[in-house]
Amino acid sequence: MNDLSPWLQAFFWGLFAGGSLLFGAAIGYYVPLGKKTPPLIMAFGSGALLSSISFELMPEAFHHGGMLSTSVGFLAGGVIYTLLDYFLSQKGASQRKRSTEIQKSEAEQVGSGMALAAGALIDGIPEAIVLGIGLVGSQKINTVTLVAILISNVPEALSSTLGMKKNNRSFTFIFSLWFIITLISGFFSFAGYAFFNSLSPVVVSTITALAAGCMLTMVADTMIPEAYAEVNSRAGLAILAGFLITFYLSKL
Repeated sequence: MNDLSPWLQAFFWGLFAGGSLLFGAAIGYYVPLGKKTPPLIMAFGSGALLSSISFELMPEAFHHGGMLSTSVGFLAGGVIYTLLDYFLSQKGASQRKRSTEIQKSEAEQVGSGMALAAGALIDGIPEAIVLGIGLVGSQKINTVTLVAILISNVPEALSSTLGMKKNNRSFTFIFSLWFIITLISGFFSFAGYAFFNSLSPVVVSTITALAAGCMLTMVADTMIPEAYAEVNSRAGLAILAGFLITFYLSKL
C-alpha cells in the first residue's frame, strides 16, 4: 500500500474505513442479535474513539500548531457538530444510532429519511478527513486512528440499521445510504490530504482538532447514550475495554 501515491492511499483508506459501515449494516440487517449486544458493541467503539482522540488526534494537532489553534479548532468542531445535530434532530434524525424502535419513519415525519442520511454523513465526514490529514507529512496512515474508526463504525451502522429496519425502512434505502457514505468517506479522506497537504502546520492543526471536536461531541451525544440505554453500568466496562485496547495500540 505504501507504493501507492498518498492521494490514492487517502482515497483507499477512506473507502476502507467507510466499508466497515457496510459490514456493520449487514450484521444488523441479517444477524439475529440479543437486545443488549448492539449497545455493548457501541460502548466498546466509543471507548476506542475516545482513546484515539486523546492519544493520537489531539497530540498531533498540538504538535503541528500549539495550544491556541488546537483549542480553537476543537471547540469549533464541537459547536459545529452540535448545531448540525440539533437541526437534523428537528427533521427526524435524533435517534439515528438507536437500535430500539424509536426512530421516526417517513410516515411519521416527512424528510426523516434524508435527515437520517445527513446525520450519518456528519458523523462520518470528520473521521474520513482525519485519515487523509494523517498522511500529510509522513505519507503513512495513522494506524491507531484507522483501527479506532473501524471499531466504532461497525456498531454505529449496526445499531442504526436495526433501528431503521424496525421502522420499515427498505433494504434499498438502508444499504444505498451506507454505500453512498462509504464513497463519500473515500472522497473526504482524499480531500483531507489534497486540500491540506500544502497548507501551514497551524491550519492542519486547527482542522485536525476541529475533526476531533466533532468526533468527541458525536461520541458523547449519540454513541454513549445508545450504549447506556439498555446495558447501564456494563457499558462503562465496555468503554474501558475499547479505550484500553486502542491506548495499547498507540504505544506499540
